[in-house]
This record gives sequence, C-alpha cells and structure tokens, in this order.
Amino acid sequence: MSYEITDVDGTPTGTIVTTTITGDFPGSPFAGLRYRFSDYDDSAIRVLRIAP
Repeated sequence: MSYEITDVDGTPTGTIVTTTITGDFPGSPFAGLRYRFSDYDDSAIRVLRIAP
C-alpha cells in the first residue's frame, strides 16, 4: 500500500490531512481519506480519527 498527501488543513480543533491511498484492495486507489489529528503536541498524538 502507498499513500499520497493531497491536502493539509489547520483548523481551530486540530489538523486534517487528506490522502489518496493505493494498494491491492477493491476500490484502489481511494481518494479523500481524511486523518483528523487533535489533542497533540511535539511528543504525542492523543486523538486521531480516520474517515472518508
């Protein structure tokens, strides 16, 4: 599997990183997968949500 970061957006509640993932699975490539990072600092990510 591989991924490409297509967007990074800072929001008041955290950071959203949008990617396209490609691999050996049905529906590949899948565009628009969003990683929502919140409650983080330089040493740890405490909350990460992954959703389309």
